[in-house]
Formats: sequence, C-alpha cells, structure tokens
Amino acid sequence: MDDVNIHSGHRKRLKERFSKYPASLNDHELLELMLFFVLPRRDTNPLAHNLLRYCGGSLKKLAETDETALRCVAGVGEETARFIRAAAEFASRVGADRTKKAKFEYNAVKYRLIDRYEDASDETMWLFLMDAKGYILAEIPYDGTGDKIELSVGDIVQMISVHKPAGAALAHNHLSGNPAPTRADDETTAKINAMFSVHGIRLIDHIIVAGRNTYSYHYAGRLAALKHD
Repeated sequence: MDDVNIHSGHRKRLKERFSKYPASLNDHELLELMLFFVLPRRDTNPLAHNLLRYCGGSLKKLAETDETALRCVAGVGEETARFIRAAAEFASRVGADRTKKAKFEYNAVKYRLIDRYEDASDETMWLFLMDAKGYILAEIPYDGTGDKIELSVGDIVQMISVHKPAGAALAHNHLSGNPAPTRADDETTAKINAMFSVHGIRLIDHIIVAGRNTYSYHYAGRLAALKHD
C-alpha cells in the first residue's frame, strides 16, 4: 500500500473520530486534524508534533505565537502560519463572546430594544434564546414587511438544533406608537409558545416596543393566561 493510501485512511479515521467524539483527540491530534485543511496532501502528524514542541507543548502558547515566529518551524509556510493565526483569532473571539453573556432581564433588555427599534420602518421580531440559568445564548432577528412578521416552525426547529436553549423570549415593535398587544399578537404568542413547549423550551416573555414605551406579556400576566387557555 502506498503512502498516499495510508495517509488517506488515517485522515478518514481521525475525521470520523472527531465527528463522533471530539474531546477524545489529544492536542497533537486536534492540531493534525486542523492542518488537514491547509495541507491537504501532506502527512500533518510530524508537523503537529513539531509545532507543539516549538511552543513547549502548549496549545495556548501556539495560539499566541505570531506568524513570523511560526514560520521558523520547519514545514510551516505563509499560508499555514496564517491559518493557525486565523484559528487562534476565531477561538479568542468565541471566548470573548462567552464572557460577555448577559441574563435576560426585562428592565435591561427593554432599553436595548427601544434603541434597536428607534428608526424602524417595518415590524421586526427578535428571538432571544437562553440557557437553563437565563443567560442569553443568541439574539436572532426576523424581518417583516410593514406590520407583518413570519416565523415558521422550520425557523424555530433550526435555531433549537443549533443553540439547544432551555428558554426563549420574543420581542417585536409596533409602528402605531401603542405597545398594547393586539389579537394577532396574542395568537402569535400562543402559537410560538405551543411550538416551544413541544421541544421542552419555556417561553419566558414577549416584549412589544412602540417608541419609548414597552409592554411585557410576562409582567402583565398575559403570558400565563395564554398558557392556560
């Protein structure tokens, strides 16, 4: 069996193992896997070992090493060094996002929504997804046309599969200047609550914004009433 077939089989096994059990890869195997994408025709195992050795066996130090220093390692060219730095920057930004997580609290969120909707010419819905402790995992906009917003079952299922939330909240604006919920708002809230309930997700609130005024289904007791209808 030639070297190409040996490396191809090894790559396939490592990729499959990562897909099933990502935490099972040790540091040099994870780095080896990453290098597949920038060096598709090379055996990246020796280079992964060399890179870690150069950085004292630390992925953290590797991520902090600049491109010029990385190119001092035999086998690392301009594109490989840039790829490693890009991956490090990506990880850094993910880490920064985690530290910025905030809890979903009406009195804080409503002011952000007022600013967000200040110059809106159409109704827009925002879907907030939260973890079990109430920290916001994602804020997802859904645009409308005029005073109509469409949020499908498929949209919700997709967001659930990506973020795996324990709770959710809705927010949308009224162009009329009056934040009081309409019959259509009640119907939408009840429909979305039912969709979330099927997936074991609790609808926490639905906030309506009109100018500087807001309405909370939760604090008005309207959400509880809809859930029991």
